[in-house]
Amino acid sequence: MKISIYRKFWSVVVVLSAVGILSFAAVASATLPDTPFLVSPYYGQNVGGTSVIFSWAAANYAYDYYLEIAVDPWFNNVVYGDWTGGNTSVQLIGFPDVGTVYYWHVIAWNYEGFGYWSSTFYFVNGKRSRL
Repeated sequence: MKISIYRKFWSVVVVLSAVGILSFAAVASATLPDTPFLVSPYYGQNVGGTSVIFSWAAANYAYDYYLEIAVDPWFNNVVYGDWTGGNTSVQLIGFPDVGTVYYWHVIAWNYEGFGYWSSTFYFVNGKRSRL
């Protein structure tokens, strides 16, 4: 059994007149996408080579995903960020394979807006040099 949590934004409409409130209504206006669940590369995994495949579980109500990769956990130094066209798996090439630590996360989008960022995973690309 799967349980889904629905996040909706509510609009409140109030019609005022000189004598007071004429009508009041609360209307559900948006169902945002759920949060994606990251799959691979998993947290702390060592991924050698110059090609890395990123994958995550599909989020309910998502039409597209934005994948972001950085070299710091605060995403101040983003090295990649792009839409995936609705795909839940993306292969990227050009990694240096020298032991760099990368952080990645994904956010889902639909025509009502953005969901929440996924958790952040990190992986090591190749062997880390020892000092």
